Amino acid sequence: MPQLDDLRPCCENGKFEMVKNSNISIKGSLFFFTVMVVCSFEIAAGLAYQAINISPVFLTGIVRLTETFVILYYTFRIDGHFRSLGCEKKQILPGIYYGCLWSLCFGVIVFTIFFSWHLILNINLFRLIRMPVPDTIIAQIMYFCVGCIIGPLTEELVFRGVVYGFFRQWGIAMACFWSTIIFVLLHNNAPALPITQIIGGLVFAFSYEYSKMLATPLTIHVLGNSCMAFLSYLPITG
Repeated sequence: MPQLDDLRPCCENGKFEMVKNSNISIKGSLFFFTVMVVCSFEIAAGLAYQAINISPVFLTGIVRLTETFVILYYTFRIDGHFRSLGCEKKQILPGIYYGCLWSLCFGVIVFTIFFSWHLILNINLFRLIRMPVPDTIIAQIMYFCVGCIIGPLTEELVFRGVVYGFFRQWGIAMACFWSTIIFVLLHNNAPALPITQIIGGLVFAFSYEYSKMLATPLTIHVLGNSCMAFLSYLPITG
């Protein structure tokens, strides 16, 4: 009788099943290569932004897509597959399915808490998750594509697929801590405690650990950012 930790959801013949061999494990070479790639491209992007007149959102999108391609290419070169990242072809649909379920449950909890605080304490927590909306339609489309699709894709590949997978060899707690703390540090642009980033990082990590499929936290991340983008259009005050 297989143990629960040895199983992972999968989709074969149109049905969701549980199959064996779901260990998360990233080689040190891939981890350090990813760190080198991300640091190099981010530094180069910063220099390019200062040297040429270019939209920061467009530049970010190009850099994130390039980082994703390079990391996936290197992973395939050394492994011959993407199994260690939890993003094989047969894991995409079930990963999206579980990501939608997690998003629904998490969304209900968050909105219940937010509405409760607003009704009982008259504190509007929705202001904490609003994002600035660009002025033009083109800029808004670009902002949505980068912030809600390209950004989450690269971040989940790096923080969950690689960082979490690398530190997973020292246990779930160590993997959750480092993948979340690095995620928070690279997203913290305000002096206040980044509650949304901390909660988001933990939810992404737990969902990846549970499903062993990168599409699960990626779906949660995409839907979460899209929800925040949608809320930015609402007249939230107070």
